Amino acid sequence: MHIHSPIARGGGAFVVHRMLSRGLPHYELAPYNPWLSLFPPLIMQYRNRHAAVVHAPVDYSVFCAHRGQPLVSTFHGFTFDAGARRHATLLQAIHYGTDLRWFVQAALRRSAMITAVSDFLARRVREEFAYPGNIHVIHNGVDVQAFTPAGARGDAPRPLRILFAGNPTRHKGAELVPAILDRLRGDFEFVYTGGLANRCGPIRHERAVALGPVGIEEMPGVYRSADVLLAPSRREGFGLAIAEAMACGLPVVATDCSAIPELVEHGRGGILCPMDNAQAFADAIHALADAPALRRDMGAHNRSRVEEKFSLERMLREYRELFAEIMDRRSPGAEG
Repeated sequence: MHIHSPIARGGGAFVVHRMLSRGLPHYELAPYNPWLSLFPPLIMQYRNRHAAVVHAPVDYSVFCAHRGQPLVSTFHGFTFDAGARRHATLLQAIHYGTDLRWFVQAALRRSAMITAVSDFLARRVREEFAYPGNIHVIHNGVDVQAFTPAGARGDAPRPLRILFAGNPTRHKGAELVPAILDRLRGDFEFVYTGGLANRCGPIRHERAVALGPVGIEEMPGVYRSADVLLAPSRREGFGLAIAEAMACGLPVVATDCSAIPELVEHGRGGILCPMDNAQAFADAIHALADAPALRRDMGAHNRSRVEEKFSLERMLREYRELFAEIMDRRSPGAEG
């Protein structure tokens, strides 16, 4: 069974589809430059007429399959409601409310199956688009063999190391970080990655240290070097960086919104804070800074939670079963 997956390079969705291509036999990735989305018909050159199934992010999936090919469209994020538009630029808000919305509505009509990477996204699709069909929720997975906790650090005192991982964008709450850092007391270090897209400006604060773009193979070491993950996001379709940090045994300080509570159990795996409340984030970091045993307990809980619910093995199995179901029910008369 040949599965073809056209997808824009960079970002969490690309990472997930690349994991599928490495873990599922005959799953072929067709990466394209994200600038092609400025004129989506250009994406049609990445179609493959011979594929048995086409799997693509829902945004431009209608341009990824030939007529008659079974199409699986996946929601990795959601930008169509007032909550998402509130933190978008004017041009982004216009795009989300016009052409991108039309493309997604077309994908909902065209697709053989719709999937979402969180229960939050599935709810938003049903509410915003009044979608009556079935939405298969397949949470993203983390390679728990690669993303592992650090060993014992020893007793030597060192500053608390706080990590921000991912693209430092408005949706990720990057511009809130300076206000959080201003409210922190004591000895700490703050480092942040540039994200795969590498199209974002720096976090401007005298205590912020940029690690630059970090490849996925290097990220386990970055997580292991940290004590706490900071994720002040305004919107997460899933929260892959959060799940990776959890697999590496980190406690998480994050926003209590969107899909994040599906990952982080408040009080057990981290502390969830009100959106955009810099003081609440600072207080949460102080609480963890003063309690190394609590950090270890939360990290251990997070590691177990990822192994149980968010492993790569589980994700591959669920997609394998979904693609097999499509093939089992495919009409013999479908056009290629």
